[in-house]
Amino acid sequence: MTVCDLVNAKGTLSRLHIAYRELPCRNGWFYYCKKPDGVSFDIKIDDHGIIRLWKFIGTAPLSKSGNRCEYRNSQQPCSAVGIEVTDEGDVSFYAEQKVDVTDAKSAARIDRMISCYINMISDVPFALTL
Repeated sequence: MTVCDLVNAKGTLSRLHIAYRELPCRNGWFYYCKKPDGVSFDIKIDDHGIIRLWKFIGTAPLSKSGNRCEYRNSQQPCSAVGIEVTDEGDVSFYAEQKVDVTDAKSAARIDRMISCYINMISDVPFALTL
């Protein structure tokens, strides 16, 4: 079973009425997603079991590129949430989790992760100024 099969992102996105485009990419799959209200976000599922969801929320000067603020719970070190400035100066809000393909509960965790991330980006107005 591949990571992509285990995660079943397509099933979760369909259940949540999220339109998406699925594209193969180096080392995994990329999903461009759009909620019914027009809010978009991206998902990357890599072949090593890392699932990353992100939304671009603003821009920053290139001098800020590489800066990030990340939170990890010590009881769940394979999960992270944070904000980072990309090399291009885009600011993204992200959530990331490593999937263990041998764990039967991984698919449910990822489903919950996607659902919670969508709720979070829906309820928070992002207005970023650096």
